[in-house]
Amino acid sequence: MKDVVVRIAGIEMVNIKNVSYGKIELQGNQSAVDSEMKADILGIYGQNGSGKTAVIEILEFLKKLMSGNSLPIEIQDYITKGSNEDECKFSCSIKHKKETFNCDYSFKIKHFEKSTYITKEKLSYKKGTGEAKKINLEYRVENNEYLFTPQYRFNEFIQNDQARRSEMIS
Repeated sequence: MKDVVVRIAGIEMVNIKNVSYGKIELQGNQSAVDSEMKADILGIYGQNGSGKTAVIEILEFLKKLMSGNSLPIEIQDYITKGSNEDECKFSCSIKHKKETFNCDYSFKIKHFEKSTYITKEKLSYKKGTGEAKKINLEYRVENNEYLFTPQYRFNEFIQNDQARRSEMIS
């Protein structure tokens, strides 16, 4: 994995803590994406209460989700008061050897009566700059119905395990 470099290019948050909407575009050394992927120094500054800590915390959520770990139990405390859901979107470029991929990952968290769940996850990518992004994974919960696309990803996930399938559907 030493030859893989991931650069976050953008972060978008809706209803995270005290941020009803925020978007950060990390311009960085854009020319480096296609060449050496040189490091940049990034600072986050702003007034008290402007969302600096929220950005750091959603980066931690991203790390947990991408590592296959659960989000913290107190995740519902991150949803803006007066709302029952939040959403985070990340865009990044991934360079592996000489190939570059542009990826988008998003997730939505919703608070129901006594529990908080991830109700949507989506991962899409495109290779290089020319083609449209392909959806690699999409998971949604709508009106107690689970939508998991593409279908082959759902089949991979349940792996013909009827107990897991029942758990996903119920």
